[in-house]
Amino acid sequence: MKVNFLQLSTYTTPEVKEVSNQEFVSYGADNNYFQFLIDRFLGSATNNAIINGMSQMIVGHYLDATDSNRKPDQYASMKSVASK
Repeated sequence: MKVNFLQLSTYTTPEVKEVSNQEFVSYGADNNYFQFLIDRFLGSATNNAIINGMSQMIVGHYLDATDSNRKPDQYASMKSVASK
């Protein structure tokens, strides 16, 4: 039996800064944390598969549209993306 351990203590969280004269909250160095997450998603097949798999479990085939009869081509496109 093979046992793997996750070193969760090595993960870092972004520094969140609230600046009183700005209307947004800064995440991470240079406010670039979300791009960091996107890069991890696009750069790792494993990370990509896990995120896509989890999103399919959350949304899956239950995603629907109220105007599917008026826009059948767009509806079919949306369903094909959701079923991947």
